[in-house]
Amino acid sequence: MMHKQFPRLLSMVVNQPLLIEPSYAQVMLGSLSDRLVIESLINGEKQLSATELKQAAEEFEPRDHKLYQVNQGIAIIPVVGTLTHKYGHLDPYSGMTGYDGIQTKLAKAINDPDIQGILLDINSPGGSVSGCFDLADSIYQARQHKPIWALVDEQACSAAYALASAANEIILPRTGMVGSIGVLLAHTDQSELLAKEGINVTLIHAGAHKVDGNPFEPLPDNVKAGLQAEINDIYGLFVETVSRHRQLNTEAIKNTEAKVFTGQAAIDVGLADRILPAHQVLSSFIQTLNSSTTLRTVMTATNEPAPKAEAPINLEAEKQTAVAEERQRIQAILTSDEAKGRESTAQQLALNTTMSADEAITLLKTIPQTATANTTDFTQVMNSDTHPNIDSEPAPEAEAPQTAIGQMLADFNQVYGDNA
Repeated sequence: MMHKQFPRLLSMVVNQPLLIEPSYAQVMLGSLSDRLVIESLINGEKQLSATELKQAAEEFEPRDHKLYQVNQGIAIIPVVGTLTHKYGHLDPYSGMTGYDGIQTKLAKAINDPDIQGILLDINSPGGSVSGCFDLADSIYQARQHKPIWALVDEQACSAAYALASAANEIILPRTGMVGSIGVLLAHTDQSELLAKEGINVTLIHAGAHKVDGNPFEPLPDNVKAGLQAEINDIYGLFVETVSRHRQLNTEAIKNTEAKVFTGQAAIDVGLADRILPAHQVLSSFIQTLNSSTTLRTVMTATNEPAPKAEAPINLEAEKQTAVAEERQRIQAILTSDEAKGRESTAQQLALNTTMSADEAITLLKTIPQTATANTTDFTQVMNSDTHPNIDSEPAPEAEAPQTAIGQMLADFNQVYGDNA
């Protein structure tokens, strides 16, 4: 018998066709069994009692809905269009993305055990100051727990760059644009327009600065100076934020004068890390995570007691093998023909990524050669990045290397040991 107290609900679930999976139909009817006084459900030759229907409803666990797209353990968070504070939408909408939506997804991804890394997919000219730096702080803190990459496809300027700079790595295509590290405020003086229309606006206020910057009169010099001071404070916060995230000198950042840099020029000034076509970034991230997981497993084993077994594992040999393979990978990249005229990029790929030699060489082929090689001190690069903590015996003294590449390999031997 079915109750007549809910006629509309009853008409929606019985005596009409439904497009619903049969097992979930049992769950739905079980959850409504009390309201509709459902005593049993006959499904073919099987009859379920009201108790069994209720149990099916109670045991049902809805599928976990992700707030973001997931690809092989990587959460993809879009940062698109104008960035605004408290937008109230999780996803980009009508050409805008809210800092609140990004923050919600970021927090969820960091606490999601299925997520191994986070990709910020950015194409934005910037936006609001309000909320920007708090979100940048959150991204910077989150990268201590899970790797975060920023893909600039094709623009990450101003506020968008503040967010991108907080990632572990910034990747952009050859035409990708970053920078515009500056602050803008526009004041509109409508007084002459209103005068032509015969409109006179009188502002009655309490407090000398209550109507500072109003559009009904020209901007007084003292008000303009106050606004400029406010802009300077925000600019200082912007510069300090990028300096912290990118390990750049504040004067070097200020010297960009809010300029926008494209492709290799962005890498040359330290605002990006490497060039890669946008469609290859996700696969590169996945490969890096897989390689890092394998390396962490090997390195963790070197710091833990070997398990008791009839045939003990030679951890020292495994460590030396891993070090030797890494040395060979670096040497293959730096000494390749494709590295000539692209020394700076070759060093970045060899020392700051886990790309294989073949992948790095393939990427180098796509980058124009420069007339003068731009070399970077290897030891400084090694000291400024995070590398496996491999203990080794002091390296024996060697003859002075004859080339820059020789110097870099010699420094590598000194750090990792020369007996692998």
